[in-house]
Amino acid sequence: MRSHGSCVWIVTLLAGLLVSSALAQPDWEQKATTGPSARQDAAMAYYPPSGTMVLFGGHTGNWVALNDTWEWDGSNWTQESPAHPPPGRMGAAMAYDADRQEIILFGGRNNGDRDNTYVWDGADWAEVFPAQRPPGRMQHTMSYDAVRQRVVMFGGCDGYDPGDHFADTWEWDGIDWTQVAAGGPPARRLHGMTYHADSGKTIVFGGFYAGAKFNDTWEWDGSSWTEAFPAHSPSERYGHGMSYHAIRGTAVIYCGSGGANQTWEWDGSDWTQVVTAHNPGYRMYHAMAYDAVRRATVLFGGWGGDMEGDTWEFSGGEPECPGDIDGDGDTDHSDLGELLSAWCTHEGDADWNPDADLDGDGHVGHGDLGILLADWGCGT
Repeated sequence: MRSHGSCVWIVTLLAGLLVSSALAQPDWEQKATTGPSARQDAAMAYYPPSGTMVLFGGHTGNWVALNDTWEWDGSNWTQESPAHPPPGRMGAAMAYDADRQEIILFGGRNNGDRDNTYVWDGADWAEVFPAQRPPGRMQHTMSYDAVRQRVVMFGGCDGYDPGDHFADTWEWDGIDWTQVAAGGPPARRLHGMTYHADSGKTIVFGGFYAGAKFNDTWEWDGSSWTEAFPAHSPSERYGHGMSYHAIRGTAVIYCGSGGANQTWEWDGSDWTQVVTAHNPGYRMYHAMAYDAVRRATVLFGGWGGDMEGDTWEFSGGEPECPGDIDGDGDTDHSDLGELLSAWCTHEGDADWNPDADLDGDGHVGHGDLGILLADWGCGT
């Protein structure tokens, strides 16, 4: 077994998590109507070491940027009191860096676009000062490329005129930002982006530029962008939420301007509309991220004619025992042994075990351990 960098043994009991059978059909379920104040343009990312969703900032409709930090544990929101919160901002982007076990926050707007970078370590925010930094921007997107161990950032704007929009791609390696592409998808903001672990590519869909909405799909492989031409595609839209659902192996998008109340999934080659019995209703500018422990895509807030402050989860269709690494139909000590043998490895490492990467992020760590413990005893 190997250890590298910031990959540190912290095994925490996940109390109160019960084994549950999989839903026969994927669906949305409203989980809370209280918590953070109703808002749009907030940033949100899942933090595996604590098994919680972290939400930061946004605005409540008066264009006054917020700087509060909240955590969702699957049942309740808790407002945190970090000693060094970033200044308030709206339209920032966040992503979890699995290799360095920290959330990265960049950009956002509050009396001008910000070009600073912050990291969240589970207890506090800290500003970092890289040698290079992208131009300040808002309404951009970020996701973590697990194969290349980089946070990828694309697009956004520093104003609303056509010339204020970006088409550049940057990567964060834990120390510095590097611009890795100036072309690819046309300039845009309010698009969706997520890493699709099954294909090993970062996916961009939709967005807005100069009064036009997009419904194009692009893939980033770490060196170049390629436009995909699927047989089916969601309608043109912007302000939609997008995240990767590890158990389903799909990139999920929900709603947005022009998106009705629709849920769509990208499987690496085509889009499919998922018909659900329930949905969060029409909205845009909401936050979405995947909760690996509870095997659900979490959606918070947004604007749907009024500011929203509710929390929803999209789940279902999972295998009966998601923690079954060795394929024997149950989740027990043998699966834990398989996970520990692959602990702290990345896709491409000699001792990599893809079956132990339960959350599909290309790294075996806390998120996978949380899924296994939550599923403990399934099938036995």
